[in-house]
Amino acid sequence: MTKESFRLKDACVGSTVLLQLVDAVKNQCEILHTKYKTRPHLNRKTISIDINSLATITKTIKQENYVYTSTLQNLLGSVINSASLTILFFFIATVMCSIFLSVKIASSITNPLAKLMDSAQKIVEGNLSVRLNVNKYDEIGTLSMVFNKMVDTLRRMSGGTCHRCFMKRSGRQCRR
Repeated sequence: MTKESFRLKDACVGSTVLLQLVDAVKNQCEILHTKYKTRPHLNRKTISIDINSLATITKTIKQENYVYTSTLQNLLGSVINSASLTILFFFIATVMCSIFLSVKIASSITNPLAKLMDSAQKIVEGNLSVRLNVNKYDEIGTLSMVFNKMVDTLRRMSGGTCHRCFMKRSGRQCRR
């Protein structure tokens, strides 16, 4: 009986009411043990009263344990909900930042390429005065610098004339 009361006491750590009730059961058990060990001839009515008082204490422990357990469950539920909301917030923030950075990176690549394509189309149409602004020094910036050098070379070779005039001077047939 003593081992079980210690086990119950260990299970109830954290609730002072439960600990007090466990101590009451332990004391009641010790009283009953001492009483009936020293006086084995006691009648059933006395034993019944003592057992009923022990049953009342046990019932109270069960009720208090239920209240304590439901309070702990509510507390843990609120902690879990709070943690879930925090994780959800950071997940959404991470996704939003990822989308924003992806769009920025994609536009930093596609916008200069679109300008390069527009400039190439203008050269095809005969406009050799096209220049690209080089404000980056990555692969696309290098491509823009090479493109500007190519336009300068074409302009020097044609003497600044338009595409049709260049084709006529060189004796080639214009394929437009």
